[in-house]
Amino acid sequence: MSFEEMYENRIKFIDDLFISVHCSIDKMPKFGINENDIEKIYKKGKLYISKCEKPNKISISLYNGKKRTTQVIVVRFGYDHVRVVTVWEQKGKL
Repeated sequence: MSFEEMYENRIKFIDDLFISVHCSIDKMPKFGINENDIEKIYKKGKLYISKCEKPNKISISLYNGKKRTTQVIVVRFGYDHVRVVTVWEQKGKL
């Protein structure tokens, strides 16, 4: 399956979205991102090809115009779930 196909099929897994411990303990508090923000990035974000890896890892980014930052999440697809591996925020657009 290509990155684009995984990106298109991501909405099927919205109910089975899990956040890794590394992400929830280390990254989310550091950048002030909560679970609602992660869901918003997952639903509305764009595919960020340069951080994608075969066979099951894609990256999704979303630009926040008010804060002038881009939030990026990296997700891994399992058989019946999606796990958010990490999240970060950077200034400006990608």
